[in-house]
Amino acid sequence: MNCRKYHAQKGQVALIVVLAMIVLGTVALSVVSRSITNITLTGQEESKIRSFSAAEAGIEDLLRQGLAGKLALPQGQATVGSGDQQISYDYKVTTVGSGGGGFERETPLREQETIQIGLTGVASRPNALTIYWVNQNVAAETDNKASLILSVFNADNTVFRVAVNAQGVSRDNGFAGGSAGGAFGSKTYHSKYTLALAANASSVRIRPLYNQASLAVKPENGELPVQAYKAKVSSRQEESFASIEVVEGVQIPVEIFDHVLWSGGSLIHN
Repeated sequence: MNCRKYHAQKGQVALIVVLAMIVLGTVALSVVSRSITNITLTGQEESKIRSFSAAEAGIEDLLRQGLAGKLALPQGQATVGSGDQQISYDYKVTTVGSGGGGFERETPLREQETIQIGLTGVASRPNALTIYWVNQNVAAETDNKASLILSVFNADNTVFRVAVNAQGVSRDNGFAGGSAGGAFGSKTYHSKYTLALAANASSVRIRPLYNQASLAVKPENGELPVQAYKAKVSSRQEESFASIEVVEGVQIPVEIFDHVLWSGGSLIHN
C-alpha cells in the first residue's frame, strides 16, 4: 500500500516538473522572441535613419552645386563625403513652370511674400498672364481672401503696377476686382485676373496682401521660361529606402527691393 502511494506521489512530482519545464520554456521562448524582435526593429530603425540621412546629404550636395547646373546630366548617381563617411545617392532634376502650360506654386505664398515670374529667354513671350489665386478648398484662405499687388518690370526700366482684390471682395482700397477663378493644375481657385503685358516686359512680381494665397500663372499667347527646379534624391541602406524632394526657385531680388526708388537714368528733383 505504501509502495503504491510512493509511486503515485512520484508520478505527481514528475508531472509537476514537466509542467514547470513547459511554463519556463514558454517564458524563455517568449523572452528570446521579444529580444530578437527588438533587435530586428532596432536594426530596421537605424537603417531607416541612415537612409534618410543619406538622402538629406544628397539634397544638400545638389543644392550646393546648384540645381540649374545639373541639367546637363539631370539624372544619375553621385557621391558625397570621403573615406568611411562617403555615401552614394540617386538623383533626378527637372524644370518647373516652363512652356505654355503655366506654373503652379506648390505651397501658398505667405502674406507680403513675393514671387517673381520671369518672361525672358523664350522664343515667344506671352502678351498677358492669367493669375489664379486663393485655393477654394482651404478655409484658411477663403475666410479672408487675399488681394494681390502685381508689378510688371519692363526692359526699358519702367515699372507698371496694379492691385487686385479677390472676386466678390469689397475693400475700401481702390483696387481693381478679379473675376471668378476655376480649376487649374491641381487646385480649384476662387479668383483670377488677366494682366496685360507690354512687348518688352521682362518679369512680373506678385505679392499677396491681407492673407496667404495659393497661386498659379498661365501665359497667354506665348510661353514661360523655367520658373523653378525640382530635385528628387533617394538612398537605399540595407533594406530601407528614403526619398526627399525639394523645389528651388530661380533667384530673385528680396522683397525689400520692391520699395526702392530706382531709375535707368538720372533722377531730377524739383
